[in-house]
Amino acid sequence: MSTYAVKGPAPLRTAAPATEAEVAALLDAGGPILVRGGGTQDRLGAALQAVPVVCDTTSLWAAGLTHTPEDLTVTAAAGLRWADLQKALARHGQWVPCDPPNPEEATIGGVVAGNAFGPWRQSQGSMRDLVIGLRAVAGTGAGFFAGARVAKNVAGFDLCKLLVGSCGTLAVLTECGFKVRPLPAARRTFTARGDPLVALAGPVPPAALAAWTDGRILIAYDGSEPAVAAAGVRLREMYAGVDEQPAEAWDAVRSHMRGGPLVVRASVPTGEVAAVARQMEDIGYAVVSCPGFGMMWGRHDEPSERVWGRAAAIARGAGGRALCAVAPEGLADPWDTDPTLLPLHRALKERFDPRGIFAAGRFAGGI
Repeated sequence: MSTYAVKGPAPLRTAAPATEAEVAALLDAGGPILVRGGGTQDRLGAALQAVPVVCDTTSLWAAGLTHTPEDLTVTAAAGLRWADLQKALARHGQWVPCDPPNPEEATIGGVVAGNAFGPWRQSQGSMRDLVIGLRAVAGTGAGFFAGARVAKNVAGFDLCKLLVGSCGTLAVLTECGFKVRPLPAARRTFTARGDPLVALAGPVPPAALAAWTDGRILIAYDGSEPAVAAAGVRLREMYAGVDEQPAEAWDAVRSHMRGGPLVVRASVPTGEVAAVARQMEDIGYAVVSCPGFGMMWGRHDEPSERVWGRAAAIARGAGGRALCAVAPEGLADPWDTDPTLLPLHRALKERFDPRGIFAAGRFAGGI
């Protein structure tokens, strides 16, 4: 566990269950339990309140991968790496349209449980839009299946959406099913300077767009070769100084989302993105925003309660919310949760994890 970076007490030991039955046996022994995959979400959330046993999910790969290209669906074991899933789908010209940071290290279960995403969320939707089915083991030790193995499923309460982003505090994910989409025939990335809203309102919507407060913009277009080439021509009509860039230019954006002693992710109305980004920059944050879906990431070199609190207040003042995507120890509440939602969070925790064995203290409201 040399790369273990979860805040709070160091782990007592690590267990690596390879099957759902072994997960259930580990939970039956009691907690506290910290569910952990590739460690890419280690710095998300508050400090643990008790010494945990780590449930290492990277061995949960025996179920492998079931891909039905003609149905545009895939089901994969939670312990598989995200990059390996995408490589397998790419052989059939498909992908799960989500581009989280650190895909080589992140597990499928970690991406889902952490609700991870990248700039392509603008055109492809969030993880809650992509997950169609989940197998998991609740804190009671009972295994269950939520959702379906087909894309069209409208029956009952959507537990999949509940488990996405639950950060291993309700259940251990063992298998995840997704909608898949065809890979674009062409993808081109450009840089420009100016108002990002011009590109967003243009005749061809970008697949992804990231903006800096100094006016730099990174824009990607997906589609057929002629369509992407035409989009580049239109972009040069909207901005001066447009240059084409390699696909690796997006690595800097994804790195910004996770790198630094303090990273705040703010979600605000799209019309408020530019103003909030400038206010965060005024208090020392380096900000990259994705105005197409109203989110920004601010990095700060001072990991303090004061600096975090000011960013959270700015987001709330604009009608949004913030959380610490990379949170140092000692923050009172790195989630900045709406207090009216805490009773619901606690009721769900009681239903799925009545013994309180999962990651005590890590989630919103000390759950």
